[in-house]
Amino acid sequence: MLDRSHPTFFAVLIILFSLIFFISCDSGKETIDAVTGNKAVKQYQKSKENIEGITDKQSERLGSIPEDDEDGEEEDEE
Repeated sequence: MLDRSHPTFFAVLIILFSLIFFISCDSGKETIDAVTGNKAVKQYQKSKENIEGITDKQSERLGSIPEDDEDGEEEDEE
């Protein structure tokens, strides 16, 4: 049978309880995401979507600006 007085048994037992604790609560999921790198990937994808939205808005603004004459000077109408 297992010798429960052995220190590695308690170390494994503590590690298992820690993993169960981290997995069972929300902050544990966030911690696991941070450790595995999933949090960084999610932030990258969100930032990428935000940048795409900004570029779309800027393109619309640029398209709505009236163009100047070819020589770059506007004629004054009086």
